[in-house]
Amino acid sequence: MATNVITIQDSRNAATRRSFSADCAYWSHSGFTHDRTGLFLPEEEGGRYAGQASVFQDLGEGILQNALQGYNATLLAYGQTGSGKSYSMVGYGPNKGLVPTLCDRLFQAIKGNQDSRQCQVFFSMLEIYNEQLKQIFSKESITKQSNINLVDLAGSERQRASGLEADRLKEGTAINLSLTTLGNVI
Repeated sequence: MATNVITIQDSRNAATRRSFSADCAYWSHSGFTHDRTGLFLPEEEGGRYAGQASVFQDLGEGILQNALQGYNATLLAYGQTGSGKSYSMVGYGPNKGLVPTLCDRLFQAIKGNQDSRQCQVFFSMLEIYNEQLKQIFSKESITKQSNINLVDLAGSERQRASGLEADRLKEGTAINLSLTTLGNVI
């Protein structure tokens, strides 16, 4: 894996390689340690390990800034089962994913602009993966409203390679059909 290009080599034939490019690609399989709270950290400065903070910096920061300006935003996590979609979106323990980090930062920004009583109202309106955060500035008579959709899609399955059978095969087929339909809509 180099920058945003991932190369896969066939373990049975070293000459067979396939490369894929993506907008963002993150290495999280090795090259990390953890502190006493369980937070994953790079073993070395400038190493290739990318933690949740890196993912938020690249993907979540722009969504946050646009939402605060009143623009709508959508982030879709898509990929095969076990590829890390839910971990990137939600995280685990002290390694907060996009959703909790975005919520924390959003409420910090709201609290900076409004009194804490109004901020509590926003906390009570929270619905994971489908946020509506509306700002009213009474001095200027301005209302800003944006929708943030953070979608953790079901895994896409390569049925032959995954060895799915019977009911699991039917479920995998249904997942793929719904993802294909979503792709056509997008």
